[in-house]
Amino acid sequence: MSLITAIQFRRYIHAIESKYAQLVKQVDIRDTARSSFEALRNAAFDEQRYLLTGETPSAQAFAMDIQTWNDEHATLRLIATNDPMTQAARALESDGNQAVAELEAVMSACKSSGQDAALTRFRQGQALRLIDKAGEGNARIAERYGRISTSPPPSNFVKRLFEAAVALAILALAGGILLLFATSG
Repeated sequence: MSLITAIQFRRYIHAIESKYAQLVKQVDIRDTARSSFEALRNAAFDEQRYLLTGETPSAQAFAMDIQTWNDEHATLRLIATNDPMTQAARALESDGNQAVAELEAVMSACKSSGQDAALTRFRQGQALRLIDKAGEGNARIAERYGRISTSPPPSNFVKRLFEAAVALAILALAGGILLLFATSG
């Protein structure tokens, strides 16, 4: 009897661990999607600041934002595999890659045609529309996984669960002993 109780308890613990791992994955997807989208917005902001001021730190910040985008969306692609939000993650990545290509084309135009031409292209270009479109994918992920918390259960819950398992094991052991005495006498 105690063996059955121990097996059931182990199955229950395994189910809790599996659910917790699933929740952690969903939180990772949400956080990575948000970081990817923030990198896109920051890249657009830093590029526009560079086009307006010509400051080298703005161009360096733009390059760092693009690198952050590349890192974050690659991570998102990996962790969103076989997840219900895979389509939203792919949409975010596709729109984001197109936006990055347009932002880089504007930066290239700045170097070849000058700041005024690049600023005009930035204002008329697709980059901001594509970033907004990528934001829709991010919003779908945030809507689905936005309220998930991976904080551990209250400590008294785990303590009471353990006490209940010990009590069940003791009852099963006592029942086995009583059954042994009843059949031997």
